[in-house]
Amino acid sequence: MATLRGSDGTLQYDSNAVGEFQDWELDISREEIETTASGVTSGKTFTLDIPGTTGRIRANCDYGDTAQAALLDQVVDGAVPTPATAQFRCSATKYFSGSILVTNARIVSQRGPNNITVEFSVRVTGAVTVTWS
Repeated sequence: MATLRGSDGTLQYDSNAVGEFQDWELDISREEIETTASGVTSGKTFTLDIPGTTGRIRANCDYGDTAQAALLDQVVDGAVPTPATAQFRCSATKYFSGSILVTNARIVSQRGPNNITVEFSVRVTGAVTVTWS
């Protein structure tokens, strides 16, 4: 499993920037699949499944902003959510990106009269793309 961390990033929802990342983390892993032939007694063999990615984002959000509210509402209401496009940045030209579904939103603190800090748990749907230039 690869664990990647950073403190910069952008999150897009309906083509609008959502929140300001404080920090983020991606966990990319591949499950083991046993491939041992029947009757083999000398040791098990394995291969790896396709990668799966989960992550965590801590961001400053304003629920009064339509796009930011829509992202939080992915968890709050019962409707089937639309994946959001996220870029997890190490710098302006080095980042990981993919489509995410928000699986959990934990409100951690208030940041002034209109802003809240939210910890999002996410599941990447599809592949993670690496841009490193």
